[in-house]
Amino acid sequence: VLAGDSMPVAGTFRFALDFEVLSATALSDDQPDRTESLTQLTLRPVVVYSPIERLNLVLQIPLVRKDWSLSATPTQPAETATPFGLGDVDIGARVFVWESTSIASQSRQSVALAGGTSIPTGSDDATADGERLDQHAQLGTGAWVPYVGLLYAFHQDPWNFLVSVTGKF
Repeated sequence: VLAGDSMPVAGTFRFALDFEVLSATALSDDQPDRTESLTQLTLRPVVVYSPIERLNLVLQIPLVRKDWSLSATPTQPAETATPFGLGDVDIGARVFVWESTSIASQSRQSVALAGGTSIPTGSDDATADGERLDQHAQLGTGAWVPYVGLLYAFHQDPWNFLVSVTGKF
């Protein structure tokens, strides 16, 4: 279970490293005769502090590398970019509103509400040859991105099961 989604213990800090790989290819929105490809690698250190029981305060600091390309056409050369750096930092809170522990089955369940925002700390003005790169090639969004969510966790060694639903605005 991710450190930010685990049951809080008052007065504790937890650290985690989250690694994500994202790969996508699609026709370009702006130039439908060209194909846009992206491979994104994100290393995300996560710091969690629980000031009281049932509350996790979460800080995520993403380091992002994007390999972006736009295919060539008979009249236009291919375009590529490989930006690397700080992405949009995320701050949030997880409030655990329900917990059930069964000694007999040695299991634990919990439900939490989540909320927070991504802060526009990642660059969103990368250019190549004086032209701004496509938004997908940018390290950040250039905007505050608030979110809310709900998560359910079930723990029974050696298994952990976590489901979360999050909406971003």
